[in-house]
Amino acid sequence: MRIGRAKQYAAFLSATTILLVATGCPLEPFDVPFLGCEDVVCDDENPCTRNRCDETTGECVFELFVCNDDNPCTLDMCHDESESCLFEPMKVNTLCEDDDACNGIETCNAEQQCSPGPPTKTDDDDECTTDSCDPKTGEVSHAPIAGCGVAWDQLATSGAPPARRLHTAVWTGNEMIVWGGRDDAVPTTALNTGARYDPATDTWSAVNETGAPEGRHSHSAVWTGEVMLVWGGFGTSDYLTDGAAYDPETDSWIPIASSGAPSGRTLHSTTWTGSEMIVWGGLKGVAGLKTGARYNPKSDTWAPVKTNGSPSQRFLHAAVWAGSELVIWGGTDTFDWLGNGKFYKPGSNSWTDAINTNGAPRAREDATAVWTGSQVLIWGGNDGGVYLNDGALLDVGAPNGGSWTAMNDTQAPSPRYKHKSVWTGQELIVWGGCGGMSCGELYDDGGVWQSVAAGNSWSKIAGNNGLSKRTRHSIVWTGQEVIVWGGSGDDEALGNGGRATIARLLAR
Repeated sequence: MRIGRAKQYAAFLSATTILLVATGCPLEPFDVPFLGCEDVVCDDENPCTRNRCDETTGECVFELFVCNDDNPCTLDMCHDESESCLFEPMKVNTLCEDDDACNGIETCNAEQQCSPGPPTKTDDDDECTTDSCDPKTGEVSHAPIAGCGVAWDQLATSGAPPARRLHTAVWTGNEMIVWGGRDDAVPTTALNTGARYDPATDTWSAVNETGAPEGRHSHSAVWTGEVMLVWGGFGTSDYLTDGAAYDPETDSWIPIASSGAPSGRTLHSTTWTGSEMIVWGGLKGVAGLKTGARYNPKSDTWAPVKTNGSPSQRFLHAAVWAGSELVIWGGTDTFDWLGNGKFYKPGSNSWTDAINTNGAPRAREDATAVWTGSQVLIWGGNDGGVYLNDGALLDVGAPNGGSWTAMNDTQAPSPRYKHKSVWTGQELIVWGGCGGMSCGELYDDGGVWQSVAAGNSWSKIAGNNGLSKRTRHSIVWTGQEVIVWGGSGDDEALGNGGRATIARLLAR
């Protein structure tokens, strides 16, 4: 209801109309004077509305009085008699809303609070996604984490050696030293360069070329605990009979004595005994060799390995230092694949028992061969007809040439050749290599074998896991990670690598 000046305005309009009619003036539209809200009283007699006069139009406005304590667990109302707000508690377990669609279905509790229920499940059990819930819509999403799910971390490429294969790599205790090899740009390439990789800083530093041996590939290298010994291999045009010792502490090379050294060769075995490097067998031209020599870096001297009673000539054979004797097994003599071998004792410079062939793996070349601390492990390789994924363990302490125990082949990596393996102290890691017709199918997968004491079982390493397929690469174990570098890709030498823990290799 509006009173006061509104009545005055009505009277004014009436008087004006009478005057216009009496004088004969036409009634035409004219601006109505606005008298404002002075003396205007707006009242709808409802205590739950706010009454006011609009200063612009002079009209009464009746606004509902809103009671709101922002608590979804109270019923808010205006009390007519008291002209005040009342907030009545909702019943316990009444549905309520807290503007979060992700924290479950909310209900009111006895304390008049809106309590959330079980939240929306967002975890998809995938460590490589970021799980979230939109609080407005309740929609759950799983965003992929860039780079996650890859087992291999890429090694730094800045300062790394140029691409190569048929190189060597040794682990010093804190660095990996890569040296020699060849690339594929020029068929006669033989490299005498290298670099040291520090996994703690993911950095490379060049190996000094001053005083380095002649460039070569298919050579051998061992770590003595102080220096890296490089020997043999093939240069730009011939087999090499020389070598050198590289000291990473001084970044310097010292030539190895040539007097008494074995004849030049490739695909030979080189084993470190703890005090000597033993070179034996190998290939020169098309002929396998059955000769060798022992090098003592302290005295810089060579001593011949006795040929009387030695195994037959061979190359790509297994050679493992078994604590007090050298074990030679398998390989090829160019015309056939071999499944036999012998023990060599450097203390007496003599070949002793022939290795027992009962239960031995089938004949093969280029097999994995490692010393587990109690047994010689042989796995994989090529028998001239097919690639292999079986193996066995030789107990060298058993009488009559030792005894063999077959390795479990369930879940073993696919048959392969030109792969690389490393013993961690508890597990064998196999990775890479090739299969298929003429080794035309390259692999980027592998497996981890647990010792007999730990179950004699394999776990697969999946492919497509951050490191490209390759053969003839290098591999080292740091005590915490496996590091792979270089090798041959589909049609080219590679200049990259990766590192991974066993847990990551097996996680995906």
